[in-house]
Amino acid sequence: MPSLKIIILVLMLALSGCTPNSNSKVNESVESVVPVHKGNLEGKLTWRGVVRSASRLEIRADKKVKIGKVHVHNFDAIKKGQLLIEVDRSETLKRKRELQEAFKNQELDFESMKLKYAQGAKNFNRKKTLAEKGILAMKELEEAQRDYKVLENELKAKELEIQKALREISQSDVELKAANFYAPTDGVVTGVWDIATGNVEVNAGQALVTIIDPQSFALWVQVEETNLAMVSLGKKAQVTLDTLPGKVLQGSIFEISSNAVDTNSRVKMYNMGIAFQGKDLELKEGYAGEGSLIYANKPNALTVPLGALKYLDGKDFLVVANTLSGSRKTVPIQVGIKTDTEAEIVSGVSETDSVVVSD
Repeated sequence: MPSLKIIILVLMLALSGCTPNSNSKVNESVESVVPVHKGNLEGKLTWRGVVRSASRLEIRADKKVKIGKVHVHNFDAIKKGQLLIEVDRSETLKRKRELQEAFKNQELDFESMKLKYAQGAKNFNRKKTLAEKGILAMKELEEAQRDYKVLENELKAKELEIQKALREISQSDVELKAANFYAPTDGVVTGVWDIATGNVEVNAGQALVTIIDPQSFALWVQVEETNLAMVSLGKKAQVTLDTLPGKVLQGSIFEISSNAVDTNSRVKMYNMGIAFQGKDLELKEGYAGEGSLIYANKPNALTVPLGALKYLDGKDFLVVANTLSGSRKTVPIQVGIKTDTEAEIVSGVSETDSVVVSD
């Protein structure tokens, strides 16, 4: 009967023969040796986006108002000066009528006050004459003067009330004239859904109507924060639209948001507009498309696949392989432009070298 030591030894040998082989297959990384390539290196960014007008003008309420009637609909072509929204002016008209009624009473009070003042002035002058002749005591004259001053102040107060009432009536006239909203420019109307039925109240600052330029379009995309350094205002870009397959439209970046878009992703995204020449293309807002931009273009650049780059202790390096002897050596390098697949090598290797690439 075999001893216990022999059985344990056999089991250990069996296990040691199986385990390393299975692990080596799992952890094994695939490497390849490729030559350093010399040629044109192009860095390109692409984004999916949606067509919106590049020229948008929002008309907002400057105060809380009640919308009476909306005279335009979405996608209506409009002309400068055209009536867009009629404000419900019933409250302003009611207030003006109340002001006018109050003003009539104030006028009557003012006329009555003028009569009292005239009578008071006459009485004071009479007593003044009597006092000068020594017929009236000075104390009575002083009382008459105080009464006269009271009437004078009351008359001035009534006059100020009249002036205030006239200003309020005049202001109500201004409000009645300025209540409606008119088109400040030619264009196409969008964004009136919230008030399209009319008879609704809107708060100050609320957008009422958006007017767009139908000949000025842009593709709106979202750019990752890491790519912001590669884009700038005025930089040339190209646009292709799903509705116009094969047609490339030339454009340029005209707006980059300064605030990140609120998304569920951890990566910060920023809105960017690429204006393009879409005149006479009969485009509509909402069309989908793709924008692209070449951020770097370097001819005769030495390049290697990104998988060849190594990074250690703050330095970039490559593993250069001798294809004849099979030997390898680590070479420090200076990296230039990077694309999604390649990197430019500024110094450290030549076109005759081959490097190890890890997949």
